[in-house]
Parts: sequence; C-alpha cells; structure tokens
Amino acid sequence: MRDAQGRIGGVTYRGSGEGEGDGQPDLARGRTTELAADLVVDASGRTSALTGWLGELGVTVPAQRTVKAKVTYTSMNFDRAEEGHPDYFVAYQMLFAPRVARAGVLLAVEGGRWTCSLFGFQEQPPTDDAGYLEFAHALDNPHLAEQIARRTVQEPTYRYPNVDNRWRPFHLVKDWPDRLVAVGDAVCVFNPVYGQGLTVAAMEAELPHGMLARQRAAGRPLDGVARDFQRRVGRLLLAPWTLSTNSDLMWGPRQRAVAARFAHWYNTRLFRVAVRDASVWARFVRVVTMAASPAVFFHPAVAAKVLTAGPGRGPDGR
Repeated sequence: MRDAQGRIGGVTYRGSGEGEGDGQPDLARGRTTELAADLVVDASGRTSALTGWLGELGVTVPAQRTVKAKVTYTSMNFDRAEEGHPDYFVAYQMLFAPRVARAGVLLAVEGGRWTCSLFGFQEQPPTDDAGYLEFAHALDNPHLAEQIARRTVQEPTYRYPNVDNRWRPFHLVKDWPDRLVAVGDAVCVFNPVYGQGLTVAAMEAELPHGMLARQRAAGRPLDGVARDFQRRVGRLLLAPWTLSTNSDLMWGPRQRAVAARFAHWYNTRLFRVAVRDASVWARFVRVVTMAASPAVFFHPAVAAKVLTAGPGRGPDGR
C-alpha cells in the first residue's frame, strides 16, 4: 500500500542485497524487515500462501472447496486479413456437459488479429498446426476452422490445463485478523473457460473502495472492516461459483443432487430458446457477464418460453 507521499507500508520482506559482515545476502541469512501498514491486501493470486500463514497464527480456515473441471484449452493468435473479412467478429461453440466435449471460441482482437481457444473435456487440443486445425474442423461451428486455415502469420500456441475451480472460504473464518483482506484468485479461482475471473476481481476491488470511503466519511477507524469485507466477498462469489461449478459437475450428472440436475435441465432448454429469441439471449449475456443476477432466468417472461420450448437444437446438439 502506498500513502499520499508514495511510501510503502504493511510489507515484511527479505532483502536480496549483500548482507553486512559475512558477505551473505539478507535472504540467505533469513533476515526480515517489517513495514507497518493500516491495511494489508493479499492479491498474490492462486499461489497465495495466506492459508498457511493464518494457520501459523492459530487461525483455522475451513477446507478449500474444489471442483475439478477436467478441461484443457489451447490458444493461438494469428493474422486477421482486412480483405474478405467475414460478417462476424466472434464465433463460438459452447462446451456443454455431458455431450459436447469439444468446443472453441474465435475473437477479433487488436492489431488485426484473431485469438482462438479450443477446449477439450478430458482431452488436450493439439498445439501443432495440423492437429490444431483438425480439432477445429471437428466442431459443429465451421467458422473457427475456416479462419485458422486462412492464417498466414501466427504467434506461438499455448496449452493451459490448470482450470479447476478452487474457493478458499475466508468468509467463514470466525477469528479473521483485523486489517487484512484477500482478493481475486487468492480467494477464488474459476475455470477460465467461463470468463468470470477478471469480472469478479474487478467487483471485489470495488468493495473496499466504497467501504473505506464510508469509514473515512464517518470518522471511524478500520477495525472490523476486514472481516466484513471477506463476508461480502463470500456473498459476491456465490452466483459465479454456482454457474461455473454446476456446469463442470454435470459431466457426471447421475452423481449429482436433484437440484443440480434440474438446473442443468432448465439451462439446456434456456440455451435452446436463447439462440432463437433475442430478448432471452440479451438476458443470458447480462448474467454471463455478471451485469445481472441469475434470477432473471426465472423471470415469468423467460420461464414461460423455457418451459414451453418446442423441439430445437440446443447446446448439446439436440
């Protein structure tokens, strides 16, 4: 944290420079220096060691919640020619449990490029050029393979298999230390296929801004803010966590609770309607981008269409 003068506080660190006397760096000798702070923020990401540090202080954190996605995605950026540009800037095939185990997304991005990600459940989309194109050809949406085949310049292809959902339930810690907050992936990591992580992190960043402003306006100290913040983060995470994990859990639907199976059945019909109804699609996009609550899916105007939907092609191909 920096104050108005740009000074940093609230950090304990080990120096990497030369130590005094014995010629050893401070890091090698285990020396530390402590800087006081009014508020310490852990934004160190998915590799955060906060749970262990709290344990050393005698603070117990409930067991981490983990839902394994078993999905790998492989991404490539390549040139997007202006001449003969298609009449779309996004092409998408949805990964949908338990039947649609291959998917992909193609997005027009800056610099005259396409960025393409291919997804596979219990399968790793290839990183070699021929295999990548072959995988794209296997998708129902032909636009991804069409544009990949047209590329003349490309950047390196990367594979990312670490897509499990993990939630450290700091909001349930009864004796949470004062003036310490955790945000972003240090608290909850989502399967990135659903694109929720950045949005959630931004919403979490807005929380302390408002909370601290109210404390200052009322002339109150920061005591008690940290625990309240973590509880608010817990409430904020519930909706995106449910959306993400319900989808990932449905790769084995028979092992899931009735409520989860019903939600999946409802969502299947919802998607079937959304691809044909602009108003339903607009609501779906607002929920996925976290601009609206999932409750809008059950608005009477939407529910009536979903429950009376006739035969049609849904995300599961039926």
